[in-house]
Parts: sequence; C-alpha cells; structure tokens
Amino acid sequence: MILQGDRSNIGTSLGVISSNISAATFLASVSLTLCSPIGAWISSTNNNFFASDLVYGDTRPTTLSIRYISLLICFLLAFSCFI
Repeated sequence: MILQGDRSNIGTSLGVISSNISAATFLASVSLTLCSPIGAWISSTNNNFFASDLVYGDTRPTTLSIRYISLLICFLLAFSCFI
C-alpha cells in the first residue's frame, strides 16, 4: 500500500530528509576532524604532550596509548554510524 498525501506534506517530508542528511554529513565531518589531532598525537615521536598535566591518573606510555587509541576508535565508529 502506498501512502499518498498533500503537496504540503510531501514538501515537509522532503525538508526533513534533507535536514537529516545535512546533519549526518556535518557530524561525520566533525568526527573525522576530531580523529585527525588524536591520530597526530599518537603518531608523534615527541611524547611531551602525553606527560603533561592534562592527563589524570596513570601516565605510563602504554596506558596513554590505549586511552588515545580508544578515543580514536570511538570517533571512527561515530563516523561510520553517520555514513
């Protein structure tokens, strides 16, 4: 069964679909943008950032790498969900 509606309802539904696509595209680009600095921090040979006061708790290099890789995976998973 095909639902039929007025012209105004079709225009509204197309506007909602367009807004959802725009929001998903924006959020996907934000996810990729946040992945870039995290990946740069992980791959940097200078680990002064990891030893700074910005990180609380265990500051061993292994633990910090796991934390940042987990963040990177979360943002990449969010990107894949928005696509």
